[in-house]
Amino acid sequence: PFFAQMSKALPFPKSFLLKRVQNPIVLSLLKPIIQNNKHLRAMTSNTISITNIHTGSGGPNVIPDQADAIVDIRLHPKTSYEAQEAEIKKLAKKYHIEVKRMIGFNASYSPYNTKLFQALAKSAITYVPDAIITPFLSPGFTDSTHFRKIGLVCYGFIPGLFDAKSIDGIHGKDEFITTKNLRLGIQILYGALSYLVMP
Repeated sequence: PFFAQMSKALPFPKSFLLKRVQNPIVLSLLKPIIQNNKHLRAMTSNTISITNIHTGSGGPNVIPDQADAIVDIRLHPKTSYEAQEAEIKKLAKKYHIEVKRMIGFNASYSPYNTKLFQALAKSAITYVPDAIITPFLSPGFTDSTHFRKIGLVCYGFIPGLFDAKSIDGIHGKDEFITTKNLRLGIQILYGALSYLVMP
C-alpha cells in the first residue's frame, strides 16, 4: 500500500508507475530509482552494516592474528533470519570465520485496520490536512517485535514533518527536533488519544 498511496502525491508518469509497482515490468523500471535512494533501498531490501571492529593489535604497524566484528543485519519481512544466518555461516566457513548470533528475530508488523491506526490517521489529518496516510516499512530497530509477540498492536509512528537531513540525523551526533515538530507531535498524539477514548 505504501507505493500506491504515495502515488497520490506525485505527478504523472511517476504516479502511474507507483500504482502498478506489483507489475514485474513496472518494478524492473523502478528498481534503479529505488536502489539509488538509500531510504527506499533500506525499506525494500536486506541491509548489512559493520558497526564495530576490534583487532586488539598493539600498534599501527602490527598485523593482528585475529579480528572481531559486529555486523548489524536488517531483514525484509519476507526473509527468514534463520535462513539468512545459515547462508552467512556457510559463506564464513569458506574463509574460516566463526559466526555467533547476538540477537535475532524475524521482522514483524501490526495490521492497519485497527482503531489505533484510524485514531492516529484521523489526528494526523486534523493537524496536517494534506497528509497521505499509509503503512510504512521502517528499516529501524524498535522493541515493537517483543510486544507484538504477546498480541499487542504496535506502530512506529513519529508525529512530525521531517526532511531527509533530519531523518539521517536520528541517533547521530547532531540529532535534534525543532520546537515546531515537538509541538505538532504532542498535538497529534493527544488528538489520537482523544479519538480513542471518545464514544
